Amino acid sequence: VAINLKERGPEHDDVIFQFANLAMVKAQLGDRAGAEDLFRKALRAARLHNHRGLAPILTDLASLRCQAGAIDEGLRLLDEAKPIMTATYQSDPWRSAWVDNTRGECLLLAGDQAAAMPMLENSTSVIGKKWSISTHFGAIARYRLDNARRAR
Repeated sequence: VAINLKERGPEHDDVIFQFANLAMVKAQLGDRAGAEDLFRKALRAARLHNHRGLAPILTDLASLRCQAGAIDEGLRLLDEAKPIMTATYQSDPWRSAWVDNTRGECLLLAGDQAAAMPMLENSTSVIGKKWSISTHFGAIARYRLDNARRAR
């Protein structure tokens, strides 16, 4: 990342995946501020280049914003992400399910379990067809669903 930043700058399309992947790691390690900063950098470059990572970045940033209590902002990011994800990844239904799963997380954090539960159940099923529980996406989807079930 440091080499790419030095040679190409923070808005070059080569750094988009690097920023997003580092952000995912930082989020899982509990460094939400660091993750958000990196997702915002990735988002800026992804918008500039109309990059295929735009919708996934919007979705993961939405999760962080909802976890921080900024539910309205998170839901707006998901509203933007959903049609982009659907159009960009037509042959990967798990990707649109990831947007729905993140929306379910946001709704649960907002206290709307009635809306969150079916969204989490349905999306976790779709995600599970692609990603096992031992993978990043599979584990997070299962964790969100389990949280919703415990909240009943």
